[in-house]
Amino acid sequence: WPAPPMTLAGSLSEDSPVIQDIQVQCEKSRILVNIIFNRPFQGVIFSKGHFSNLDCVHVPPQSGLLNVAFAIKQNECGTSVSAGINEISGQPNPAGSYVENIIVVQFDPQVQDVFDQARKLRCTWYDFYEKSISFEPFQVDNLNAITANFLGDNLQCWMQIQTGKGPYSSEVSGIVKIGQTLTMVMGIKDEENKFDMLVRNCVAHDGEREPIPLVDEHGCIVREKIMGSFQKIKDFGEAATVVAYAHFQGKYT
Repeated sequence: WPAPPMTLAGSLSEDSPVIQDIQVQCEKSRILVNIIFNRPFQGVIFSKGHFSNLDCVHVPPQSGLLNVAFAIKQNECGTSVSAGINEISGQPNPAGSYVENIIVVQFDPQVQDVFDQARKLRCTWYDFYEKSISFEPFQVDNLNAITANFLGDNLQCWMQIQTGKGPYSSEVSGIVKIGQTLTMVMGIKDEENKFDMLVRNCVAHDGEREPIPLVDEHGCIVREKIMGSFQKIKDFGEAATVVAYAHFQGKYT
């Protein structure tokens, strides 16, 4: 050993080990593999096509282990690597980049048969993600601000749905009754007091049905029966330098 294994059609005996679980931990430079058997494993595990390379025989024969662990380096043993950049567009690939290696679990160290298993192990990384972002209500007197950086200008933004006629009312808590008057309140805090704000592209949805547009891309109210026009308050206090708010019409809420 090592010598190229013979390939035969055989039968799997009742006392032959069975793979119970394969666990893979992905790192940038290697793949960490852990394989659990139900009985002591006396066979050999190697990267496909690299049986003659001792560095690529990850588990030598007659180990008798129930739990085997090994690492496959990124540039060895036939590991293939994909680029995270699209070759045509030059842009980041939404499918991400990956490394993969095919391992062979051979139960007899000298004979390869139909009961041996080949597993392709792939680790994938993504260079960017696309997500929809929505504001959750914040307590005005205890702001958890979301900071957006604009070329050196720092803005803190927050949003609330208040009961009754805001923007100085209490935040909604619990179940809201149909027809209850509510107020949408949005604020920005600008330390230099040089920014104004425009609310646009606002929708309401429950996460299941189609979103209901409330404000279009120009900041105009789409459903005037449901929602009134936005009004503004400057110098709202410590919470905001500008606040925009609109009342939901009670009988349509």
